[in-house]
Parts: sequence; structure tokens; C-alpha cells
Amino acid sequence: MRRWDRLVDAYVEECRARGICAASVAHTESKLGQWGSWLRSRRPRPTLEAIDAELHVRYLASRSPFRAKATVYGTLSTMRCFGEYLMRQGLWQQNPLRWMKGPKVRPYNHLPRRIERAHMEALWRAAAAMQGEYSRRLSNREPPH
Repeated sequence: MRRWDRLVDAYVEECRARGICAASVAHTESKLGQWGSWLRSRRPRPTLEAIDAELHVRYLASRSPFRAKATVYGTLSTMRCFGEYLMRQGLWQQNPLRWMKGPKVRPYNHLPRRIERAHMEALWRAAAAMQGEYSRRLSNREPPH
């Protein structure tokens, strides 16, 4: 899997040369490093050319629990772009990630825009009644001299 590390380094350098922001490049490098570590832990260890769609799905399933859909989709996107790079290098004949769909992120899963006035007042009253450690310290503080 030393070849994996060299390919990741070359891909990261290509991303830097394209002018992608340093934080994005570091994030991509981190995601690809995690993927490589996961591949190294498989027994028998797969060759780079033998990584198939099933292995991709197993990796994404291992990275999905307790993560937001957008995070999982970001990981899939990083893997897809690296797969395209491997195709350009001639290591993969096709990129199985090209046709994989990420989890659907629906914008209407957020809180409703309109909350009834009575409910909002009840929320504000409950929030005002709660006092944490910070609020208690502020109320017990002596005025400056």
C-alpha cells in the first residue's frame, strides 16, 4: 500500500496546483488517509486494482454511523474525485463511485419557519427559568468598586 500513499501525495499536489484552498486540500488528504488505513486493515489486503464497488460500500457504511448525511456525502465525493484521478492514471478501468448516490440531504428537514406565538412564548419562559452555572455566577457577582 506504499503505492497508495504515493498516489495520494500526487493527487494532493495536483489539488494544490489547481489552487484549491489549503484547508480543503488538508481535509481531502485526511479523508484519503483514513480510507487507505481502512483498506490496509482488511484481510486479505486488497490490491489497488481489485478495489470494487462492494468494498467502497463497506467503507462508507463503516464511516456513516453517527454522522450527518452531508458528512457522508462529502466523504463519497472525495472518494469519487480520487477514483477519477486513479482512472486518469490508468489504474482503474472504471470508477464505481461515479454511479453511487449519496444520502439525500433534504432542506425541508429543518425546523419549521413558523412556530405559533403561544409555543414561542412558552419556549422563552422555559429558557428564562433555566439558570446554568454561568447565569448564577453573573447574578451573584458584586458590582465593581
